Order: sequence, then structure tokens, then C-alpha cells
Amino acid sequence: MSLGWSVGQYVVQPLAMLISIPVLLASLGADQFGLWVLVMAFVGLDSAAGLGMAAATIKYVSDYRGRGDIEGAARCARQTSTIALVAGSIVGAIIALLAPWLATTVFSKMGDPVTVSRAITVGGVILLLQQMEGVFTAVLKGCERFDVAAISDAIIKVSVFALACLCAWLTSDAVLGLVAWAVGSLIGVGIRAGVASRLLGHSVVDLIWDRSTVREVFSFGGWNWLQGVGSSLFQQVDRLVIGSVLGAQALGVYGICMQVASQIHSIPSAGLSFIFPVVSRKLAADPGGGIGKMILPAALVNFVLSACLALPLLLFGDWLLTIWVGADMQAAMGTLLFWMTLVYFLTSMSIAPYFLLLGTGDVRYASVVNIAGGAGSALVAILLVPIMGLMGGVIGRAVTIFLAVAVYSRLYWIASRKPPINTGTDT
Repeated sequence: MSLGWSVGQYVVQPLAMLISIPVLLASLGADQFGLWVLVMAFVGLDSAAGLGMAAATIKYVSDYRGRGDIEGAARCARQTSTIALVAGSIVGAIIALLAPWLATTVFSKMGDPVTVSRAITVGGVILLLQQMEGVFTAVLKGCERFDVAAISDAIIKVSVFALACLCAWLTSDAVLGLVAWAVGSLIGVGIRAGVASRLLGHSVVDLIWDRSTVREVFSFGGWNWLQGVGSSLFQQVDRLVIGSVLGAQALGVYGICMQVASQIHSIPSAGLSFIFPVVSRKLAADPGGGIGKMILPAALVNFVLSACLALPLLLFGDWLLTIWVGADMQAAMGTLLFWMTLVYFLTSMSIAPYFLLLGTGDVRYASVVNIAGGAGSALVAILLVPIMGLMGGVIGRAVTIFLAVAVYSRLYWIASRKPPINTGTDT
């Protein structure tokens, strides 16, 4: 049931985005659609901007609930929301301040510098709001109320995205569509905060700065932030490089393929995310418990979910693209979708062991391998995109396939030890 709610929570927005792509292409044109993809790359840096506070919220809310200390869970939630607000504000402000320079230099091939600058600035605002969204949603997951998290998240995300797309369609202006996205997200943050406070029984929006609590949440969140940096490098750098080197239309083509293929990784990741708080709570309640019996079932579910998503794209991807975005756009993509699908399927094999590692508290190792993979992916993309074009970005993403081997090796090592280790979260 938890898996179903977790998948349901995630798939709503990507499904809405997939449905809307033909509409956005028709109303904005290839260049402005490419600008939209560029801004989404900046927004996607949110995992590097929040200092790991969403994951820390899940960890400590579930942990304190396992001990029966609801007030402790609420204290940690208030602290993580405060840190996320400060960190998101700083990063969002930096993006906004750098936007004019980025538009005239790094992304000069993306179009009119004034328009590009405004779009990037709005992206910085959306990034800030997503930090708060992440923490408040994490409270619900830490309480293991995946049903409430899924329903509330689906309603808010669909409403916000529909508002943004409607504005873009009516005005044929990507920037105004993004402004509508930011306004809707602000309203959504308020709703999420209310739901989280009501469910936990304590306010999660009262800003606090308690040194002992800061140290506590950073003992886990700090390492998870490094993991977020690695994820951001893996997920966004190739798009930023393509936008800078190849321009808006090439980025639009790449963005469409990535939006489709990335679901092979993202949907199982969302569905299996319940593993993290469940394992964390169980080990907090019974420190002598082990995870050995969880590894094989989690791995099998991971494989089946990913294979069910990848196989149709590998067999019928070109046909589906022709129906979805038209024959001309499909011809421009060539075999890009096939190779991207294969890469995402292989990288998705690391999802289940990753959440098991987080549940045991071994965030340090997970973060180190993720930052190494992300850095390698970014470096390869930077080197190969100017030489190989869009395939250089795909090869860059393939670098992170080694993560599956690394996390499974660590997981079996942990399972062989008694009692389970608790790395990086001792307070």
C-alpha cells in the first residue's frame, strides 16, 4: 500500500508534464520551450540547495516517532524548515543576481538576454519555494502517512502546473507561465504547511534555531546534502551544458527525451521511498534488528518496476514519439530516446539499496558514492557534448551505472554485521 501511494504521489506531475509537452510546443514554439527546459534545470538544483533537510526531516520525524517522542519530531521539523528557508533564500538570490550575466554569456545561444534573464530569475524563486515544499511533504512521509502525502501533493502539483500551462498557452510567453508557476507554488507551500502541522499535532512553521537540534539534523542532512549535490550534477549539468553549447532547440529535443526516459528511474524511486522511513523507525524501535531479509524483496520489486517502464520505450519508443510530438520532432531525436532509456534502466537498479542504506543511517557512504557519480557524469558531459552533441549528455548519464554495484556491495556488508551500524547520525 505504501508503495502504491508513493508512486501515485510522484507520477501525477510528470504525467501532467508529459501530456502538456505537445501543448507547450505548439503555444511557445521550439525556442521558448527550450527556455522552459533550461529553467526547469535550474529548479532541479533544489536537491543541492536545501542542505539535505527534506531527507533529515523524514529521518528524524520517523526516528522520534519510533521512540514515542512526538514533540522531538516537531522540534526537528521546525528546525529543518528554518534551515531550508535560509538555504533556499540564499541560493535563489544568487541565481537571481547572476541571471543577467548568465543570459548574456553562458546562455547567449538561448535567445533574447532579457527574456532569458527574467526566466532564470523566476526559476530561482521556484527553487526557494520547492525547499519548503520538500520539508513539509517530508513531515508526512516521516509520519508514514503516504496516503495524505500523495493526495495533497497530487492536488497541489496538478493545480499549480495547470495554472502555469494555461498562462503559457494564453500568452504564448514562457516567462509569464513560469511566474504563474511561482505564484501557485507559494499558495501550495501554505497548504502543505497546514496539513503537516495538523497531522503532526504541532506547528512546523515556527522558525527556531537551536544549536543542539541544528547539529542533530545536520549529522544526517549534511551528508544527504552532499548526495543532493551529486544528484544535481547527474540530473542537471548536461542540460545546462547543452543549453550553453547547442542552444534552445537542441535543449528542447534533449529535454523531451529526458522527460520520458527519466520516469524509469523516478517512478520506482518515488514508489520505493517508503523503505527509508520504515527501516529507520524499525531500527530505532529495535536497534538489534537487521535488514538482511529486506534486500532481495526490495531488489526484485525495483527490477520489476523499472523493467515494466523501460520495455515499452525500448520496443515502441519511436512510434510513441511520432504520435506524441509529431514525425519531425521524432526524426530530430533519432535513436536518442533508445539509448537514454537503456541508461536510465541500468541506473535505476541502485534505488532500493540506496533507500535501505538511508534507513540504516549509512548516509555518509551513500553521499560519497553519489557525489563521485555526479561529478563524473558532469565532467563527461562537459567534455563530450561539444564533440558528440546530445549523445555526449547520454554518455555522461551512463557514468552513474556504477552506483548500483557500489550500494549493493555496501548493503551486503552492513547486513553481515551485528548490530547494524549507524553511520553519520550519532548525536
